[in-house]
Parts: sequence; C-alpha cells; structure tokens
Amino acid sequence: MVVGRIAVNAVARAPGRLPLLGHLVHLKRDPLGFLTSLPDYGDLVEIQLGGEPAIVVCDAELTRQVFVNDRTYDKGGPMFENARSFCGNGLVTCRRDVHRTQRRLTQAAFHRGRMAGYAHRMASQIVAQTDAWSDGQVIDVLAELMSLSTKTLVETVFCDTLDRNKFPAMHANINTLVYGVLREMITPPHLKGLPGFSSRRFRAACADVRTTILTAVANARATGQKSGAVLTALVNACDEHGRRRLSDQDLNDIMTTIFLAGTETTATTLTWCLYLAAAHPEVAQRLRREADAVLSGKAATYEDIPHLTYATQVIMETQRLYPTAWILTRRTTRPAVLAGQRIPAGRTIICSPYLIHHRRDLYPEPDVFDPGRPAPARGTYVPFGGGARRCIGDEFGTIEMTLALSTIAAAWSLEIVRPPTVKVGVLIRPYGLRMRVRRRC
Repeated sequence: MVVGRIAVNAVARAPGRLPLLGHLVHLKRDPLGFLTSLPDYGDLVEIQLGGEPAIVVCDAELTRQVFVNDRTYDKGGPMFENARSFCGNGLVTCRRDVHRTQRRLTQAAFHRGRMAGYAHRMASQIVAQTDAWSDGQVIDVLAELMSLSTKTLVETVFCDTLDRNKFPAMHANINTLVYGVLREMITPPHLKGLPGFSSRRFRAACADVRTTILTAVANARATGQKSGAVLTALVNACDEHGRRRLSDQDLNDIMTTIFLAGTETTATTLTWCLYLAAAHPEVAQRLRREADAVLSGKAATYEDIPHLTYATQVIMETQRLYPTAWILTRRTTRPAVLAGQRIPAGRTIICSPYLIHHRRDLYPEPDVFDPGRPAPARGTYVPFGGGARRCIGDEFGTIEMTLALSTIAAAWSLEIVRPPTVKVGVLIRPYGLRMRVRRRC
C-alpha cells in the first residue's frame, strides 16, 4: 500500500517482501509495474532479490550520478558473472579497469566518419528484406526484423573478412544466442547441467560464433585489409602512441558482445515502432508523408537521415516507452554516499531507464505514445544508459532504424492482424505481433 512520499534522504523499503524470495515474485509477475510504483516511496528504495538487498534509484539526477561515477558504481553481480562465462570480457560485461582501454580502442570503429559506409550496407539489406514481401502477406514482424538486423550486423561487421558461405550459419547461431541469453544469465551455474536447464545448444552456438570471429580476425590480420567493416577498424585500432592494440581475445569478446547486444535491440525497437505507428494512424500517415517528400519513392540513404526528422521522433518516443536497456545493475566497489545516504561496498544498485521515462512529473501521461512531445530535459532520457558505459552502438543502431522505418513507410502500409504480448526479459519484447503488409501504389 502506498503510504505517501517519504523524505528524499531516507532509504525506504519496498512493501510486499516475502520470506526467502524477497521481491522476486513481484519482479517476475509484473516487473515494469513494480518498478514504476517505487518512486512513491522515495528516491532510493531497497528491495530484496532473494536473500540479497538491492537499492533501486528512482530519481533522474541520482541515476545520472551512478552512471557517471563508474569508479564507485561498477559492473558486477551474479548476472554479469554468468554473462562473462559465455561472452567473455566485452564492453558490456567487463569491469571499469578493462573497459576504459577497450572503449578507447573500440571507439574508432563507431566514429561518425565511418557511418556513411555502414549505412550503405544497411540500406542494401533493408531493400533486399522488404522487397521479398508480397502484397497482402501477413508477417511475423519481430522474426522479420530479427532476420534483417542479424544480416545487417553480419554484413557491416565482417564485409569481406569472412567467406559469405558462413553467413547463414552465423545468422542461425546468433538467433540461438539472442533467444537464450536471459536464461543463461539468470540460471545459477550449479543448475545448468540439470534437466530443463540444459544450455548445450546455447553453448554450442556460442562456441561456433567465437570460432567464426577468430577466423575472420585471422583473415583480416593476414591480408591487412582496410575495408569498411567494423572488424577491420577494430583490428587496425591502436592507441595514441601506436603501441596498444586489441588482442585476438579482446576482439573475440568485443565482437561476441556486439552481436549479442546489437541484434535484438535494433529489431525489438523497430518492431515496437511499426506497431505503435500502425496503432496510431495519424503517426503512420505523417511518417508516409515525410517519406514521400524526402525519398520520392526510393529507399532511404545516409544522406536522407537529416531530413527524416519525424521518423527520428518516432524512434525516440518508442525508446522512451520501451527503452533498449529497461534495467541496469551496478555494484559498489567501495562505500558510497548517494542522496545523503551511506551505502556499503558490494551493494547492488539498480537503475531503470524505464522507471525514469515513466515518471509522471517528468513526462505527462507517460504511458501515451506521443512523438510530438517536447524535447526531454537533461538527464531524463536515458534509453542507452549513460556515462562511460553508455552504449557505444547507439548511433549505429539509430541509423539502421531510421533507414528501415522510412524505407518501409515509403513502400508499404502495415495493418495490425494480431497485437503483441509484452514479454519482459533482457529487453521488453513485442512477442507474437502479426501485421499485414500492403504495397503502396
């Protein structure tokens, strides 16, 4: 029961804690509703994850402080340890001391100057995927866009560093990883060999992906290529002194992370975009008008993006409603003070972009889809996290989504046949969405 907002500097305890389970039942039953109820109790609210306490940060400015102070609030906890066991020490899972070096060397592959080349490859995949649709066809939207996202990522990452005959197997393995990653992260290691918890298929797919990456790395090193691939940019990256480079192990971990983090995030957000636009006919109509005016019947290109402003607004509002990272955890590396409260070392801290994006004092009618909302105030829009750990591929993914959304709007009208069921896992997924595609004359 809500008993009213308490003092800012107090750490409240969320009600409804159960013996042994804590608040896990609430998180499993209605994780989004549970999180968005917590600001009623204070800016810092303690919940219980089984036998372990965790502090949920409910205030935008305090969330920003956690994000920017990665020396004190570092990656950690059981979920991250599990993730490291299969995807290695990549950008998402590594600790701060490793991350700083990896980030500097990896940044070159995601420099704005390289985006036009990536966008060209993205556009060709978008056209190939959507041209295969037939008028009146009913599509499984998330499956279609997962296929598109995987093909696009493989194409932009590898280009000609890998035999294209290996691409289909890579697509299949990435799909296996994406759909199994949450179970791998939350299942304790001692359960993974038991019936019903087997991860054999997942582990085999992960091993195949990592072997394929090493083959591509070896090819890129042997040929000294300087193509437009993400991989070649990473292979050739070095520090300002020309001495520090990424090892094969670094590259394997980083690339595995890119595939795991970059495939479903783009596909899921784009699926929500198409659904929300179709559910709001005035939004779909305005998207089509913009696409007609800017594209004149052709597919979108990188040069068109500055003029596709409404498509960008639709994507931003979609990411507000369903942020790429709806929940993020940190672990205090030393005693800390947050909102005037002392927090011991080793405490789990939970930040939720979804929670911040659904605060009624920050976003009036937060559950309403409105691409015309005023620009968000600083620190209140955090779909990609923040600070040094902000998603390195945010611009890469936004470009792909803008190209796809506008290209589809230019050529197709979509109507909802079966609305999605919301499934909350690593992402907030629109499961089961079916739409009928009609070719525009």
